[in-house]
Amino acid sequence: MSTIEVTYINHHDHDVQRDGDLLPRPSYVNDEIQREIGKNYSPNQILLAMQNKYSHLPTHRRERFLNARDIANLRIKHITDVSRLDSNDFLSDGFATWGAIEDLHANARLQKYSFGFMSRWQWNILHRESAWSVDATHDIGPYPNGILYTIVVRMQSTGTGVPVAYLFTNDHSAEPLVEWFHEFKDRNLNPVKVTIDASLPEDNAIQSVLGENVSVQYCTWHVRRAWSSQLKGRVTAASSQQEEDNDEENEEQEVDQQNDEDNSTAKAIRSQMNGQLEELMYEVDVEAFQQKLATFEATWSSQQPSFWNYFRRYWIQGEKYLRWAKCYQPAIYTNMETNNYVESWHNQLKTTYLHRRRNHRLDFLIYILVNVIEPDMKWKKHIRENNAGPMSPQERFYRSLEIKAMEHFQKNIPNAVEKVDDHTFMVRSFDDSSIENYMVHTDSLHVRNCSCPAFDRDLRGCKHMFLIPLVYKDYFVRTPVDLNNDEAPIPPIRGGTPVPIHSDPSSSRSQIQPVPQEAVQTNLSPAQQAANNRDRLAAKLLALSRQVKGSSFSSDSMEHFDRWFTQLEDLKDSISSNSFAAPNARLRKQ
Repeated sequence: MSTIEVTYINHHDHDVQRDGDLLPRPSYVNDEIQREIGKNYSPNQILLAMQNKYSHLPTHRRERFLNARDIANLRIKHITDVSRLDSNDFLSDGFATWGAIEDLHANARLQKYSFGFMSRWQWNILHRESAWSVDATHDIGPYPNGILYTIVVRMQSTGTGVPVAYLFTNDHSAEPLVEWFHEFKDRNLNPVKVTIDASLPEDNAIQSVLGENVSVQYCTWHVRRAWSSQLKGRVTAASSQQEEDNDEENEEQEVDQQNDEDNSTAKAIRSQMNGQLEELMYEVDVEAFQQKLATFEATWSSQQPSFWNYFRRYWIQGEKYLRWAKCYQPAIYTNMETNNYVESWHNQLKTTYLHRRRNHRLDFLIYILVNVIEPDMKWKKHIRENNAGPMSPQERFYRSLEIKAMEHFQKNIPNAVEKVDDHTFMVRSFDDSSIENYMVHTDSLHVRNCSCPAFDRDLRGCKHMFLIPLVYKDYFVRTPVDLNNDEAPIPPIRGGTPVPIHSDPSSSRSQIQPVPQEAVQTNLSPAQQAANNRDRLAAKLLALSRQVKGSSFSSDSMEHFDRWFTQLEDLKDSISSNSFAAPNARLRKQ
C-alpha cells in the first residue's frame, strides 16, 4: 500500500492572498486608480471611493475585490515612476553624495556613500530645539549595509517627536556622521543634549564635532537592557573563589537540589544588584552617586568579579558614567532619556510608509520622506497645535494642570495670587499645610516661569502658572503657535554644496554639472575657506586610497613604491608643519 508524506517547510516569505486577489484587475480600473493617486488622494480615500463606485456590480467581478494591497502596489509604481530621474540611483537623487563624484559612475554599488538632507520646514523646527535624539535603522535601500540615520526632536508645542534631518549611508564608521554634524555646527546649531543608544561611532562624532558643550545621553532603556543581559550571564550564586573552595562539598550533595538553590540565590542577587544599578542611574545628586558607586564596588567587586569587571570596563572607565547617570545630565526637561521617539519613528517609516519592503532605491525613499511623510507631519502638527483632534501628550499634561488650578481656584482662598508688579506674581502653595510662596514671572501677558520645584525640575508649565489666567483673564500660559516661519531659508553651509543635476532630453542619463570653486568660495571667511580646503584634501586622499585598494601592480614596480612612500612622507611632514591638532583629536574612533 502506497503512502503520501506531507512535509511542512514553514516558509512564510510570500503574501497570503484570497482567490479574488489573484484575478487580474481591468485596465480601466488601474487607470482610474492611477489618476486618483496623481491627485494626491490618500490610499484610504481612494479605496473607499472605488469600493463605493463598484459596489453595485455582481460579486464575481474583480472590481468588487479591490483592497488596500491593490492601491498600495499602484501607488508604489506611481512613486517609482515620478522619483526615478535616472537609471543610476546616485544621479537620480539630484545631489552629489559626499566623496569623489567620479566614484559614483562606475561600480556604484561597491562604493561607500553618504547623503544627508533636510527641508526648510525641518530646519525651522530643529534650530529651536536644544535636545536631539539620534539613531540608525538598518535594511534601508537595496545596497549592502545601507542604514538611515535620523535626528528626532520633541516639539514643545505638541509634546510629540518629529524627524528633522536624515542621513543615508552604508558606512558604519564615524566618518559620515562627522561630516553630517559639521553641517549643523556650521549653521550655528549647538544642542545642549543628544540622546544615542550607546553607539561608539555616534558618540565619537558628536564629541569630535560639537565638543564638550553638548551632553551625550545614552538611552537608558538600552543601558538597562545591556545590564540585565549581563546580570543573567555573569552573576552566580557565589563568588568564583567560594566555588573553588567548596568543590568537594558540592560533589557530595544532590545535584538537582543544589542547582535549584543556586538558581534561587543567583536570582535574589541579580534582583538586589539590579535595584542598586537603578538607584545609581536615577540618582540626582553627584556626591550621593559617587558614594553609591563606591558602595556598589565594595560590595560586588569581590563577590561578583565577572560582572564588576564588565561594569567597570564598559560603563565606568573613561568617565562613561557621565553618559547614563542622571545627576550628570543637564537639568532640562526633554523626555528624551530614551530613544523612544526615534525608534517609534523608524517603525512608522518601515511599517506605514514602506510596508516592510527593503528593495526601494534611494530616490524612492527620498521622495517618500519629502513628498509624502513631510506633508503628513505638517498636517498632524497643525491639528495638534490647534487642538483640532485627540489631545497631544503635551496638551494632556497642560490640561491636568488646568484642572488642578481650577479646583484650587474654586476654593476661593483669599490672597491665593498677589500681583507684585507688572511682570511678577506671588502664588501661595496649593498645600494648605504649607506657608510656601512661589514667584511667577511673565513676559508681557505670557506666563513664563515659576520658582516652584516642579518647574525647576521639568522647565515646563506648572499648576501655579495656570492659576494666573483664572484670576487675571488676559494672561495665558501656552506658547502661541508660530505660523510665519515654517519655510524660512536654511543658512548657507561651509561645504558639501549640493550639485544640481541637469538632464539631457536626448539622453537617458543625467550629467552632474560641477560647481565652479569661485562660486563656492564667495563671501567665505578665511577660517571657512581653510575648512573647505581641508575637506577637499581629505576627499582627494580618500579617493586615492580607494584607487590603490582597487588596483593591481606588477612585480617590477618596487622603485615606484619607494618613490611614492617618500612623497607621502614628505606630504605628511608638510601637513604636520602647517596644521595643528583639533580638539578631541585623541578620541578613540571605531
